[in-house]
Amino acid sequence: MKIAIVGAGPSGSYVAYLFAQADHEVVLFEEHPQVGTPVQCTGIVTSKIDAILPLKDVVKEAKVNTITKARIYAPSKNAVDFELKEKNYILNRGYFDQLIAKKAQAAGAELRLGTRVTSSHQGMVSFKTQTGVMTERYDVVIGADGPNSIIAKEVLAKHARKRSPWGGLQATVACDNGNVVEFYPYWGTYSWVVPEGKCRARIGLVGNKDTKKQFDEFVKWRMGATPKFLTREAGIIPYYAPHLSSKKGMTFLLGDAAGQVKATTGGGIIPGLEAAEALFEAVTEGKDYACLWKKRVGRNLLMHNLMRSLLDVCKDKDYEYLVKIIKRKDVKAIIEHSDREYPVQYLYRLLAKEPRLMLFGSGLLLRSIMQNKKLF
Repeated sequence: MKIAIVGAGPSGSYVAYLFAQADHEVVLFEEHPQVGTPVQCTGIVTSKIDAILPLKDVVKEAKVNTITKARIYAPSKNAVDFELKEKNYILNRGYFDQLIAKKAQAAGAELRLGTRVTSSHQGMVSFKTQTGVMTERYDVVIGADGPNSIIAKEVLAKHARKRSPWGGLQATVACDNGNVVEFYPYWGTYSWVVPEGKCRARIGLVGNKDTKKQFDEFVKWRMGATPKFLTREAGIIPYYAPHLSSKKGMTFLLGDAAGQVKATTGGGIIPGLEAAEALFEAVTEGKDYACLWKKRVGRNLLMHNLMRSLLDVCKDKDYEYLVKIIKRKDVKAIIEHSDREYPVQYLYRLLAKEPRLMLFGSGLLLRSIMQNKKLF
């Protein structure tokens, strides 16, 4: 089969590798002159990524830090610390993308840099290069081209612009925070400090309005002053919308283009990689793509959506109460031994251990419904 993949991010390059190593003719389109730029991701993943065996060497080479501690803050600066049994890796995200793309090329995929796909319709892909606009026919077209996906316009038609992304800002600063991931669920939609190493950290905020103002205020509050930014990045994060299709004919959406993103943290690397494996299986074995990827990650993405909807209606006193509850030794232990990629696996245990969480969540759910918040 002749396969066009639009977007050389992690999921796009990984699915290109899978098809290329199976001897399919693969063309990987990337609109930027270099893979991995601009960076629009914090690059933190759990060690569950090691289960994706073809990328184990890539993760090892791109890893810049390993985290075993996390801290969640309430508005009063009251905080709860966690010792993470499931390690978290901090990746050099641009380099990570480049390594996967090189792996795809080594398997036989053709990488076309600086080539912007302008449209796709029933296998006919039009793209713009320095020499002009061209059109080629493909048996399979895969849109892994992010939240503003061109390919999504074909798959989703009028619904393509109805998805509701968040805006995110991030900067790298000189900061030693003891190698602890800091999470602030009440700043903007949520905010974070993620250490790259002993002397550098990534500080960021996601919001849906006044994002820059909130980011500037958060940075000044957290750092005590506005620091010198070593790097600055901006991007948008899609919202997982399970009712929207991820396939039309032999055109498919993958990764951010399909909204395969955790609504609680904006993380999409591991869900996108798992969906890439599902897509390869669906195409090569004639199976249903949506059923395969939703079986692997859909339930957990729905749970992240629900958790996001509840957090969106939290007030300061709610965060204080939540931190107070999860400081309990037995509750902390469940969280510390669980993987945040898969909340379905541990939320039931949390509710059984601490019934007050059920009452707390029920109150937030009722408030969310009364405020007409979108749950799914």
